[in-house]
Amino acid sequence: MTDETQSQAEKIVEIFRNSLDAEVRDKISAAKYEELALMIRELVSQVHRSAADLVDEVARQLRMKTDRPEIGL
Repeated sequence: MTDETQSQAEKIVEIFRNSLDAEVRDKISAAKYEELALMIRELVSQVHRSAADLVDEVARQLRMKTDRPEIGL
């Protein structure tokens, strides 16, 4: 997990926290906010892995369609 992913997750949690009414915000423990950040980081990592898998598949398909000239050795 990258520092950028962690930073993004923390920003999202902070935005969420600030969107809550003060009395609701105070009822949620710091551990729960950290748990939310962890879930966000895991989801972002999963999305990145899925995107990388798709890119790998496209690259594989392109390699299969590439004409390989014979050099006649």
